[in-house]
Amino acid sequence: MTRVLANPVLTLINALSQWAWRQVAMNLTWLLRRFVLYPLGWPAVVSQFYRMSQDLAGTVAVALILASLLRLMWPEVTLQGMRWSTRALLERLVTAALLAVVGPWVVQVLLRVNNALVQQLLAPSAISGLTAPQGVLSPLVAGFASLALLVLMLYLAVFYAVRAIEIYLLTASIPWLLLWWATQGDDVILSRVVKEFIVVIFVQSMHAAALWLAFHLLGALAWQGVFWELALLWWMTKLPGELRHLMGAVPGVSALWR
Repeated sequence: MTRVLANPVLTLINALSQWAWRQVAMNLTWLLRRFVLYPLGWPAVVSQFYRMSQDLAGTVAVALILASLLRLMWPEVTLQGMRWSTRALLERLVTAALLAVVGPWVVQVLLRVNNALVQQLLAPSAISGLTAPQGVLSPLVAGFASLALLVLMLYLAVFYAVRAIEIYLLTASIPWLLLWWATQGDDVILSRVVKEFIVVIFVQSMHAAALWLAFHLLGALAWQGVFWELALLWWMTKLPGELRHLMGAVPGVSALWR
């Protein structure tokens, strides 16, 4: 009975490919857990910054009330931008003040809901469940797939860093947005702010759901699943825009006041 000997060169190439893929999968899984699926906390500096923003907006509101009283006492005095009567202005400013008090609490509740959903969906990455490619060209295939996965994962890591900054800054701007609503009667801005918060907070839950689905569908595939994983991560970069379109939100926070 003839014994079939494996090609030692091919065996070495496959072993090298498997080792390299395990290293890449380990690092990508760390990036995934540390940045993409990492729960967003609420630093104390954010609360301090919000209180400072709230105090400044309150100072401006008091100045507007005094200006409205001045106009009430001397009707001949004209003030630019004062479209409301003193009573109406007071009612809207009181409403804005109450909303400003509960604003950070509502944002934190939404973040906790999102973090709970992510923790429920959190599972080992589909990347670590895929086997390394085999064959003579396996190092080339593994290298290309690893580089593409790394680029996409780094993009998502940067996206989530920007997302955290946007949530914190958008929260700090709540008193000023409410002040604008109270004085200018711009009801559309409140709808835009709510939609922006929903999109920027719950996009992480959508990403976690996509990765959970990938783990269950792609984990049993052979190394060809790497390319499906690439397609999934690429689609995840498009998901925020699709979620904005679904919510009817503006393209981004930069267009919030347009």
